[in-house]
Amino acid sequence: MELPALPEGARIGSVPYLNALPLVSFIPGSVEWAVPSQLAVRYESGDLDAALLPVYQVLQHASPMVADKICVSSKGDVFSVFLAHRKPLHEIQCVHLDPASRTSNALFRCLCAEFLDWVPEFSTQPPGLEDARVLIGDPAIDFRIPHPAGWNFLDLGQVWTTHTGLPFVYAVWALSGTMTLPIAQFLRAAKQVGMSHLDELAAKDRRPDFAKIYLGGYIRYDLNEPEKQAIALFAKLLYQNGLSPILSQPTFL
Repeated sequence: MELPALPEGARIGSVPYLNALPLVSFIPGSVEWAVPSQLAVRYESGDLDAALLPVYQVLQHASPMVADKICVSSKGDVFSVFLAHRKPLHEIQCVHLDPASRTSNALFRCLCAEFLDWVPEFSTQPPGLEDARVLIGDPAIDFRIPHPAGWNFLDLGQVWTTHTGLPFVYAVWALSGTMTLPIAQFLRAAKQVGMSHLDELAAKDRRPDFAKIYLGGYIRYDLNEPEKQAIALFAKLLYQNGLSPILSQPTFL
């Protein structure tokens, strides 16, 4: 498949995680990389025309513009977004949130309040060796794959799906500026090319066998009606729990 032309001067930013590879690997030119929280700052400052943003950040706006048909999501286990803990949940008094994440931290807080009947204290300070902590992305994978003795993993994607029946959307392409529609069309085409090269992308990873399972199983990339329902429910829970000042309604282009 031949990609349409990316609008001249378009500035694209993405997270530097394995789960983004099918969406960004075939974008020509320079993609700007940052962890989710930093990427959001770059986008908010006007430095980027499109950014693969945490959905939490997108939902801080009343009517954000989002590229349709593309997302990073899971239905059930996601493997790379979890609470790592050693004690039983209700014995944990404090959870250390991931400073690189906004969506996963907010998701965890909503899950605690809405479904787990457990609201610990939340800290943004670095955890001690034994402390419960939320981890996301490649650092989460690096922590979980060795199966460290004594640790348990509460997969946040699985908790969400168990209680809602829906997938959970972690990131979407947020759009801004005057080139939103042609950029959205380009990003959809780039996704199609990336999805047709999953085995090739996985083979380049330092853990190719896991990458193939992760990209082709745990992570989902289609933004359809169930994913839009999940975004709407998450927006509602963010608002209800004081984690967003508005009830956001994205516009899908």
